[in-house]
Amino acid sequence: MTKVFSSKTIAGAPCANIGVREIRKRQFMGAGFAAASVVLLVALLEYGAPRWGRLVLFVPLWMAGLGFFQAHEKT
Repeated sequence: MTKVFSSKTIAGAPCANIGVREIRKRQFMGAGFAAASVVLLVALLEYGAPRWGRLVLFVPLWMAGLGFFQAHEKT
């Protein structure tokens, strides 16, 4: 059976298409955007931004998730 979202196999063949260096870059990107999200959240709370204004956090959190997911799945 073929796994769609797995770095282990796709049609029975290995699917890791990035090396250790690229995995590190993606992990660094994920950690950087996660840290930026925390700093931005603290700033928004400190300055009393309205709840809807915190939607700005979506973009850096999305980028952090992408970085971690790509590093984990080696894609």
